[in-house]
Amino acid sequence: MNKVILIGNVGGSPDVKDVNGTKMATFSLATNDGTREKPVTSWHGITYWGKGADFVEKYIRKGMKIMVEGTIRYHKIEEKTFTNIWAERIEMLSKNGKDDLPF
Repeated sequence: MNKVILIGNVGGSPDVKDVNGTKMATFSLATNDGTREKPVTSWHGITYWGKGADFVEKYIRKGMKIMVEGTIRYHKIEEKTFTNIWAERIEMLSKNGKDDLPF
């Protein structure tokens, strides 16, 4: 089974474009591990297709805390392998990076 769930903050404004007639949204997500004294931030590339991309375009903004559920995808460019998360579901946990829901 290939399933990943991440909770973190959106790193930048999502990029939404049309790819052969289907919308695709991409953005980065920062997750934190480690301890309070030694936090470790990991960055993840997130891709969401179709109606999900419409949701991202309309609601997701830099700094928001969100949950992403999806699958891990790998692609190789020359000698480097890149990891990306293909989102299947996104849930907003905050409006502006703070635990301030509901809107």
